[in-house]
Amino acid sequence: MGFGTRISRRPAAAPSRRTAARLGVALGVALLAAACSSGTATLPPAATPAATPAVTAVATEAAATVAATQAATPAPATPTAAAAGNSIVFSPSTFSCSDSKTPLTITWTLAAGTSGDLQILYEWDGSLGQGGQTPQTVSAAGFTKQSDASWQQSESTTGADLCSNLGLDSGSHAWSVVQAQSDGTPGKLIAQGSFTVTP
Repeated sequence: MGFGTRISRRPAAAPSRRTAARLGVALGVALLAAACSSGTATLPPAATPAATPAVTAVATEAAATVAATQAATPAPATPTAAAAGNSIVFSPSTFSCSDSKTPLTITWTLAAGTSGDLQILYEWDGSLGQGGQTPQTVSAAGFTKQSDASWQQSESTTGADLCSNLGLDSGSHAWSVVQAQSDGTPGKLIAQGSFTVTP
């Protein structure tokens, strides 16, 4: 071949799409491996699936229902404690409604300083009884002023009589003395005692 002869070369064929794809994958793997070995690779954060409108609506409605229920539920009432020196004592504190022989003594005590003109009412289990009551003063209700300026009243009965008079059932019960308000309704708790009734 002479030096003056022009040499023509066939252009290199373009790689097929499959070959190009394989080369791209191989190159990407090689670059990732190199980056990982050097500690510079950073993986993209995983995508958080977006909540669908239906799921969001259900969650919002559930939260609103819980909030409405909590707002509509009243907090438990906290009973008012009786003042020191005031008490109602049942002796014995447990008795049977069928017992018509064993003496049952009830003693009411109001602390010194209580006015004899204080208007009071009696409650058992938070009720004034079916017929209601008319307020009466401490002195008119049968309390007697003691030497220490306190007021006391005592009554002797039986379990059978008390259950019959008050319509009591078996279980725990409470008897209270409360201050009568100006309209005759129960007001501030003055004294309270509890007892248990058995069949």
